[in-house]
Amino acid sequence: MHYCKEIVRQIDVVNQVLIELNVLPLFDNVDFFIDELSFENYLSLTYRGWGKIGYNFRFSLDGFEMDIDRAKEVFFIKLDDLDKSYSELRDFLFMLFRSRIVVEYCGESYTKVIFIDTATAKSVGSIKFVCGWYLKLNCTSKEYPPISCD
Repeated sequence: MHYCKEIVRQIDVVNQVLIELNVLPLFDNVDFFIDELSFENYLSLTYRGWGKIGYNFRFSLDGFEMDIDRAKEVFFIKLDDLDKSYSELRDFLFMLFRSRIVVEYCGESYTKVIFIDTATAKSVGSIKFVCGWYLKLNCTSKEYPPISCD
């Protein structure tokens, strides 16, 4: 399928990071699946690497958006802001692809995604996703390896 230039521009940013990390680009990587609802002006890709955290990239005329695990819309850059937010997006993608990721679940309403630097074993960032009321009781966590090990 051919995508419009605005979508290709966003895809190129992700592919540049993947290639720098010696990971196959989006369309060559068997762990990325194109959503059936994708078309020229919209592309949804889901990552399902074996034993790795799942996430979804959405490229549209509105901008770049992503979900991690069950945390929805954790990162969004408007298409108009892509140039000025280019380094922010690259930094986030490097953190996503290179970090060991720990996800803490508390019921159905609370998810915390923690990015751990593989070299130092220290947290380099986190995202909390809360949907409604929650109690931090009976929490569980799951750890995922990075998709890139450089």
